[in-house]
Amino acid sequence: MTKQDIIQAAFRAWGRSFYTITSLGEVAKELGVSKPALYRHFCSKQALLDAMYDSFMDDYASRIRDDYKMAAEAAEYQEVLFAVIRAIVRYFARNADAFVFSLVHVYGVQRREKTGELLIRRGVDMGILDRFFRDAPSQAIMSTFAFSMAYFHRLGMNGEAAAAREPSEQEINREISLVCCIVSNGIGFQKEEIELLNYEALESQVSLTSVPEENKLLHAVAEAVAGAGPWDVSMGMVSRVSGLSKSGLYAHFKNKRDMLIQLFVTEFDRIINYAEHSMQVSAVTAERLYLAIFAICDYLRSRPDILIALDWLRVRRIGPLDPADKMVPFRLYRIFEDIKPSPELRGYLQGEDWIPAWILSLLVSSLVHGGRRGGGQFSQWFKIPKDQRGRLFREDFSRIPNEVFRVLYRFITRGIQEFTPQG
Repeated sequence: MTKQDIIQAAFRAWGRSFYTITSLGEVAKELGVSKPALYRHFCSKQALLDAMYDSFMDDYASRIRDDYKMAAEAAEYQEVLFAVIRAIVRYFARNADAFVFSLVHVYGVQRREKTGELLIRRGVDMGILDRFFRDAPSQAIMSTFAFSMAYFHRLGMNGEAAAAREPSEQEINREISLVCCIVSNGIGFQKEEIELLNYEALESQVSLTSVPEENKLLHAVAEAVAGAGPWDVSMGMVSRVSGLSKSGLYAHFKNKRDMLIQLFVTEFDRIINYAEHSMQVSAVTAERLYLAIFAICDYLRSRPDILIALDWLRVRRIGPLDPADKMVPFRLYRIFEDIKPSPELRGYLQGEDWIPAWILSLLVSSLVHGGRRGGGQFSQWFKIPKDQRGRLFREDFSRIPNEVFRVLYRFITRGIQEFTPQG
């Protein structure tokens, strides 16, 4: 048994639970050895996680290096875009374990060295993204990559793939075409459709006064979930935040899962009602879509605990906002039912819920993580600051400007072409 054997076993064993369980005992069981045998190679669980991180970065860099080199030699942004997408999608489509690890332990945590810097050190030319997409919403693009791979692997709450088999070349190429299409052109709105929008006038029609007063107990649950995540939160944590005893909580909730279901179902209902109420002011599809997006974002920036809690749900489940889960009512997707994707995009889609689920996942991830829009007219991109422990400052979410929502709308409807010079 080598160090590499243990690392690969950890990717499999811990990945199946989406890293909600990370005991060395699980790795030992996967290898069929005793737990003490692992200590001859790794002194602790953290040492193994660090080794997994280095292993992932080495393998990822080696697989995408040549594609990024080709992209750097391309003359037009479409060629750069497609080369980068091919590299990322092809790697993660063939490596579900690496994808799960990347979401939780690469892009989902704060590290002293940024991922881009580590890839550059391994010979990957990351500068091409700055040179060609400096004005594009990079966070939205990366979130689209993550969502597409999550949907592709169709992983649920327990992190198990629906079909444990190697994807075919045809399936991978179809996914590459889908991601290229959605990132390049969005859902395919015409430029004239969105140029006519008066964002400020539409925003003025949306008011949180239409949302009923929130439940104070569920507010305390949301605060606890935002701090620890749905998987690690305990009834004791909620008790401390709410001021109720644990026995008092059980008078309201059967168990922790019932508590979480009540929280998310209640909040989703509030979000849906707010969005539907806001959309009523227009019968124009392009306007109704922006009203829905603005209403959802406006609600979430006013409820930072819910926003952070939804991000936990989005990332740690890997099936972002999967309608099959009891916590997410399918009615949520009906907000976007009058969207008609371009014929080209429809040809690549595998499920009717892909577009609405992508939009919702994109809104949550972009609001939580902010993003860099580069230079020029987009140099003032808003980013939520964090404290020394990497926790988000909740009070700063209320300061997210409406311009962020407009940028997301333009990316959703027109893709990167809305931000990058043509030709």
